[in-house]
Amino acid sequence: MAIHEHRHKCGSCANFDYCPDCFTRHMMAPGTHHPADHFFVDLPWQLVEERIPGMPFAQAPPLTWNRDQVGPHAVLLNEGRTFRSTAEDPTAAVSQQTWSAGIHRFAFHIDQKGEGSGRDVYLGVAPAGVFNATSLLCDWGCSLDRRGTLEAPREIARVSTARSSVTELAFQPGDMVRFVLNLDEHTLEAAVNDSPRQQIYAGLRPGPYRIACTLYRDGDQVSLVGEADPSPSTSGPVPAVAA
Repeated sequence: MAIHEHRHKCGSCANFDYCPDCFTRHMMAPGTHHPADHFFVDLPWQLVEERIPGMPFAQAPPLTWNRDQVGPHAVLLNEGRTFRSTAEDPTAAVSQQTWSAGIHRFAFHIDQKGEGSGRDVYLGVAPAGVFNATSLLCDWGCSLDRRGTLEAPREIARVSTARSSVTELAFQPGDMVRFVLNLDEHTLEAAVNDSPRQQIYAGLRPGPYRIACTLYRDGDQVSLVGEADPSPSTSGPVPAVAA
């Protein structure tokens, strides 16, 4: 039966979802209809809408993490879409997909925040071949952290004038952080949940690029999805910065 609303996706099975009512019953009597030890990812309805017009969620080509480039303190769940840190050490992942041109929309669902004193969560993009599973995205790519701080290599310009952070782009568990990578204009835009997109970087070098993420806390977890982004951008193109 198709679920056209908020859903709870099993991270252990290939393709199993609960609607909110069924998930509540499952939590009250775990193991009754599904193994009690299986892990579920809480996905808001925005993430399970059709990612390609006319193609159901389950059939849409998924964005996935590259299993060969995942840090030593991490696991992949949900058929490679979910990235979870398993230690109090920075660990990273990059997407299977690589892009050299065009406009690409993707999002991170912030599934949960880990425990401990680990530093942060970094979400964004990085040049393919430069960033790997032992890299820090804040050093090698264009990233946004959970407080809305922007980090990038020196040759990439932050669009937010005289600011290194954008408070309205801070995120927490349950949020969806949306990006638009425009490799024709060499820009990166971001938004949290349904807020208008903001252009946060300009002057990106020519591709190829991969989606990238660094997690610091044991238990930090994010899920990667594609999206058909209807929100308008709030800023126009910014001139590229000469290298």
